[in-house]
Amino acid sequence: MSQVEAPIVVGLGELLWDCFADTRRPGGAPANVAFQACQLGCQGIVCSRVGRDDLGDQLIDFLAGQGLATDWIQRDARYATGTVCEAVCFGTLAQRGPQSRRAIRVKPIACA
Repeated sequence: MSQVEAPIVVGLGELLWDCFADTRRPGGAPANVAFQACQLGCQGIVCSRVGRDDLGDQLIDFLAGQGLATDWIQRDARYATGTVCEAVCFGTLAQRGPQSRRAIRVKPIACA
């Protein structure tokens, strides 16, 4: 009986560090999808670009240690690996309609 290969899930886009007050964690929505797919038994592939720096090395080492393919991660000598402290994540389908598109693009109000 032939062995069936696990489905491939590619996370194409951001790979960066999510920075918090006391720690940082690997992040970026596409990378997170590939990571979670790998946890579910798929072949997780991250396709992105990070800096040719220590933070980039650490991201690639982390992903490889979790069993994700890193062959599709480019290294950039000009720009540093990204970090983010605050972000908004929305799906692309949310921008289909004019009302939801305006809601996403409006400057957010500060929380009390």
